[in-house]
Amino acid sequence: MSEEWTVETGWVLIRDGATGGLEYIGVDSGFLNWTPDNLKALRLARREDADALAEIVDDCERIEEHQWTGPKSSKPTVYLDPPNVVKGPLPDVLPDLRERAEEKKS
Repeated sequence: MSEEWTVETGWVLIRDGATGGLEYIGVDSGFLNWTPDNLKALRLARREDADALAEIVDDCERIEEHQWTGPKSSKPTVYLDPPNVVKGPLPDVLPDLRERAEEKKS
């Protein structure tokens, strides 16, 4: 029996890495960091959240909408499990990001 696959979509923050490849902002042990692994990228459901996060992340060069495929049984982008997947407004695990972005604007 073959497994069914699904497509997940999310906004990601990207920069050109030092070795020439792309790097994505991700979360590791509660801290934001750059990773070359797009599967570890912080996936934001809304563009406006990606825009707010980009204002406080160093070296963000662009924001793009990406898609990933996986088994249908996997949790879609809209869930906060694993911790590198985000839905809607930035989640409670990163409560100060939006506030810091707003402070940076003013």
